Amino acid sequence: SAELVLQGEEEGGRHDGGGKAPIGGQLRRMTLLEKICTQVEWYLTRRDVAGDGFLMEQLTDPDGWVPISTLCAFPRMRKLCHPQLAAVAHVLSHSPRLQVSDDKSSVRASRQPA
Repeated sequence: SAELVLQGEEEGGRHDGGGKAPIGGQLRRMTLLEKICTQVEWYLTRRDVAGDGFLMEQLTDPDGWVPISTLCAFPRMRKLCHPQLAAVAHVLSHSPRLQVSDDKSSVRASRQPA
């Protein structure tokens, strides 16, 4: 299986300031893999994605695919992980909110309800 070279964990981990996940009514720190998934989910599933000029430029594919390499170049993603695309694709494939392309090079918001 793919291995992910991890950089030091940063506080938060999500662009919108999150970093803790509820579990049984209590908060716990998110794992680094959860942070990576949550960050990409936030990039691709937020309602105001149309207002993000750069991301809209990357969504030239009519089916909504964005290269994983583009997302790994974002500053917050660079802080979370070394951009080993196959490993990041493997991590993202576990998210019910994301769909990874068959060739593992791109990702989009899932078209299935999460």
